Amino acid sequence: MSTVNYWYVIDAFSELVGEEAEQGHPLGIDPNDEQSVRRAIELYVSPWVRRLKPERRALLMTTLAYFLKKQTFTGAEIFANVPDLSMGRPDDERRIFEWMWKSLFPDFSYHGIDTAGCTEDNDMMKAGELTEGMSPI
Repeated sequence: MSTVNYWYVIDAFSELVGEEAEQGHPLGIDPNDEQSVRRAIELYVSPWVRRLKPERRALLMTTLAYFLKKQTFTGAEIFANVPDLSMGRPDDERRIFEWMWKSLFPDFSYHGIDTAGCTEDNDMMKAGELTEGMSPI
């Protein structure tokens, strides 16, 4: 049984905010264009995910699969908590998370990830658990 937390996904999107701050300008991501979103995720979020400990990477995978399967999930909670991201809100919020999945976990289908025993605990204070023991850049 895994505990999932949408703050783990927020952490992933926060990598885009950090990159914009580092570059000193918006990344120019079109939230409604799959190629634009996937390119940004592959360039800036994928390296961060690769630095996660394997069990934490699996937890991020399970968390993203859980929310993609959740009927009531729109992603609004996540975008509301990444206000500094210059990318606007997509017309279809769920679709951007599907693109994130394809970019981060291309060899897996989120439908095949067992999320039946997952417990949701969206405590912001537990978000740091994902990056504990993360390898340096």
